[in-house]
Amino acid sequence: MSKDKNLKEVCETIASYNKKREEQFKINDAVELSGLFEVLNQEKGNGWSEILFKKSVLEDHQSLIDETLTPSQNLINLLCADMEDLAKDFCSKSADILKINDYKNEDNILKIKAWLDTAKSLIWLVKYFQVKESKVKGNPINSELSNMLTALLYSDDAKWFDWYDAVRNYLTKKPQDDAKKNKLKLNFENPILLGGWSDGQEKNKGSVLLKNNNKYYVGILMERDVFDTAENKNPIYNAADKSIGRLILKNLA
Repeated sequence: MSKDKNLKEVCETIASYNKKREEQFKINDAVELSGLFEVLNQEKGNGWSEILFKKSVLEDHQSLIDETLTPSQNLINLLCADMEDLAKDFCSKSADILKINDYKNEDNILKIKAWLDTAKSLIWLVKYFQVKESKVKGNPINSELSNMLTALLYSDDAKWFDWYDAVRNYLTKKPQDDAKKNKLKLNFENPILLGGWSDGQEKNKGSVLLKNNNKYYVGILMERDVFDTAENKNPIYNAADKSIGRLILKNLA
């Protein structure tokens, strides 16, 4: 197989070209890095960086680009540098951001939004390397890399990033704007939560009304049968103080 033919086949694993298509040149859903690097590394000689990188990239990262290295090595260095800068920026500002308690102050809103945007930008960069197995053609996904990405993106302490849109909307929208859209639905994995207060409904509705003298409370039940009246001599109803206890709705009609 000739070198040019082999390179053409490698290029086809990266992108497709069809002059009849509206988007004639289209990057594939999944691109194997070894193939991409092989194509990038065809650029050699002095000045190759000006061919591969935009002027703004060259200006912002002039100290990082080294033409004695291959184009692919420079690309990886740039990506790693961007991720490191974003991570450092996010971590360095975290303590000050978490001290903010006035969420209506315009300066505070901008600081929080910029802080969250930094985290979001970092996540986007990391997700470039996350590929669905169904999209992969050729060599299988590196299992070690896949496990590392899963740990970074889906660990328990990373779940709060899913609230990015809700937090941003809360900070930037006025209370009267899209009131319904801005509500956070809390149903504790129970779609009929708080749906009724009659005796025996706790198991289904997962909630209860309680009183303590002249104060009233809504309780969300972790144990659905804690107020079960069917249980013989349920000890929860043995309180001596009758001003404290559970309220039951009865329909007298």
